[in-house]
Amino acid sequence: MEFKVSLPVNGTALAIGCSLDSLVNQWKLAPVGAIRRGYVHQQKLVIEIGDYFEIGEEGYRGLSIQELIQKGNTYSIDLVGTTFDKLVDLIKKFLKKISEMSKQKVMEFEMIEGEGLQFRIVESGWRQHISNEHSSQQRPTLNNMPAHDQKGKDVLLLIDGMNLINRSYHGSAYKKDESELLRSSQGVYTNGVKTFVIKLLKVLRTFDPTHVAVLWDPEGGRNTLWRRQVAASYKANRDGSVQPVPLTEQVITCKEVLSAMRVPQYQVPTMEADDLIGSLAKRWSKQGMGTCYMWSNDNDYFQLLDSNIIQLLNDKPFTVDDFKNDFDGIDPHLFIDYKGYTGDTSDNIMGVNGIGKVGALGLIKTYGRMEKAIAEAENGTLDKKCSRYKDKLIKHKQVGEESKYLATILTDVPEMNSIKWNDLMKNIDRAGFKKMMNELKINL
Repeated sequence: MEFKVSLPVNGTALAIGCSLDSLVNQWKLAPVGAIRRGYVHQQKLVIEIGDYFEIGEEGYRGLSIQELIQKGNTYSIDLVGTTFDKLVDLIKKFLKKISEMSKQKVMEFEMIEGEGLQFRIVESGWRQHISNEHSSQQRPTLNNMPAHDQKGKDVLLLIDGMNLINRSYHGSAYKKDESELLRSSQGVYTNGVKTFVIKLLKVLRTFDPTHVAVLWDPEGGRNTLWRRQVAASYKANRDGSVQPVPLTEQVITCKEVLSAMRVPQYQVPTMEADDLIGSLAKRWSKQGMGTCYMWSNDNDYFQLLDSNIIQLLNDKPFTVDDFKNDFDGIDPHLFIDYKGYTGDTSDNIMGVNGIGKVGALGLIKTYGRMEKAIAEAENGTLDKKCSRYKDKLIKHKQVGEESKYLATILTDVPEMNSIKWNDLMKNIDRAGFKKMMNELKINL
């Protein structure tokens, strides 16, 4: 197994703590084995999990305790051999130590690329100066700050409801029988609801949105989706699976909790939550309202990223720059072409047979849109370095174009265009929320 989290370039103890907490949450779904390798690369902390180390094997730690090692202002932790429980304990000690360092003055932690977890501690450059003598070191002005750091601007949080409840349910139900799942005294399943609420409150506190909405897939199921009408094969690979009864019940309960909290919720017949979020996010961005966070682990949302739109992936910000780092520098709007070539097994989108990830990126970097590459192949003018894909592009043209079409998120759903931004103003009903938690016997 491999887990990774994005790390802040220059982060406070709180920011780094959130990243490490996300790492722990990923591993705790199956907290077995030990870290075979842990390293920082391109502002991401990566841990590779494997079998426990044998006695005498390089990396075996036995009962020894791994500590934070200091050399000047550089600190490091050797992660090899760390088990889940040891990692949790190590992170607690680590966060306690760096919090103490930040008590007297604001400090930042610069992550260092390489094996293990290494960082330098420096005094924050964001502090205010009384004198104007060093103006170049003063806090950046509002216009020069990243979109998601700008104060005084509105922030919209769009939540993919089914994605969040699915993650919340399956994460808390892992390796458990239905009889072992958390319930209220009335027998109502609450394991997924509780995790859903905990995650929601954490994100609301962390990103402090001024506007919020939860978008849901239609109740009619996959057969009612407009994409299913275009291609009967769309998500047909899921038709044989049956959603667990406790999950089905908790979707309804989550909607009731959100209603009690006065969080706006929307769903539109035939439209997936992706299309609703795409329409609201792009309208918000084009109108210059501020930052929009799309909260979902579905990579389909990558195509919507821009300077104002950020995805919360594994509950952490994933930006245009993050996307470009992961996809060899191509622009997010070309992700639909990437999906057109490579397909998507989770949605049963076929893609172009014989063109994988490397080939897709090469074609996109050379021609941009898929249609351009296909036209060049049909005209016999395909660049020499892409010539191996000529026959595939011509033979599977229709499948490729259909795959791209199915992967494209709509950004102009009329029902979403009619929503006024004031309708999405965050106005949490704390009394209603507490009442629901009491009824469900959920202790937070």
